[in-house]
Amino acid sequence: MSNPQAGNFGVVDATLSAAQVKTLHSSPVTLLDAPGSGLVINVLQVIYLLAFGSVSFDGGNPSLELGSLSVGGTFGNLGGSTNRIETDTAAISGNSSSSSYTNQALKIFAATDSTQGDSTLRVRVYYTIEPSL
Repeated sequence: MSNPQAGNFGVVDATLSAAQVKTLHSSPVTLLDAPGSGLVINVLQVIYLLAFGSVSFDGGNPSLELGSLSVGGTFGNLGGSTNRIETDTAAISGNSSSSSYTNQALKIFAATDSTQGDSTLRVRVYYTIEPSL
């Protein structure tokens, strides 16, 4: 997948298997490649759709990150036992000097891995690519 040019609006969809969701801490999943020198991914909104199987996850809730910076967009109830849809806006937090988020891939991760769970998680991210400050 190629990223749009600076200023253009984009959407990325990903469906994570149960195996991927269980290992989001030890193996974060890249949703968008780094956009290139002097550019930053500006996340506008994220939508999560959990298709519940039969066993809840017991690890950390998924969230988005650019490099080592959290951009929010946290799915709030991965351990639930029903189909769920959640939406969240995102904003860069933490040490947000431009060198920390410029030309960084957008990944989905969790604070801890799960030892159980059999659901799939669909993720849709609305974003723009912007020049870094």
